[in-house]
Amino acid sequence: MVSPEGCCSQDIERISGLPMFDASDPEVLEQERAQLLQLQQRSAPRRWCGYFTLTGPGWLQSALTLGSGSAIASIFAGATRQYSLLWVQPLAMILGVIMLDVIAFQTLSTGARPFKVIRVFLHPAIAWLWAFGALAVTLIWHFPQYALAAGMTEDIIKATTGWQGSGHQRTVTLLIFGLVILGVCPWIT
Repeated sequence: MVSPEGCCSQDIERISGLPMFDASDPEVLEQERAQLLQLQQRSAPRRWCGYFTLTGPGWLQSALTLGSGSAIASIFAGATRQYSLLWVQPLAMILGVIMLDVIAFQTLSTGARPFKVIRVFLHPAIAWLWAFGALAVTLIWHFPQYALAAGMTEDIIKATTGWQGSGHQRTVTLLIFGLVILGVCPWIT
């Protein structure tokens, strides 16, 4: 990627788009302290909701990286190939950690969005391939999430109310659950 030493600061300023601040900025630190003190005065549920809003995109990245897509892929590989693909999941996790580390280093060291840096300093084609690849992988990872969430919702309804759809009624119910979850997820993101 791009190292801070290999970049012209004017180029980085031109493509930067991330809101950055100096961690030693006394005003920002004081605002954060005041916000945390206000949260301490709230009830436990409201306090945890407040803390949750401060956690950033780590929750989303964790869900994408180690979610039901990984579980279903591992189960499917185990069911079809037994132990012969056991090495794939640890290797995929290691590659995922390396990729997240590289993107985080590049973003934090340049202060610019990865797509813009790749486009300017490597090649626009590489940037677009990376963007389309990320979009494709995200869509593929999400499919098992919706199916798992719809199935779990069906199980919860069955356990709490005793209702159990069959045939076409079950298919329509699962489709509705999946579409509701699909509608909620982008709003949360």
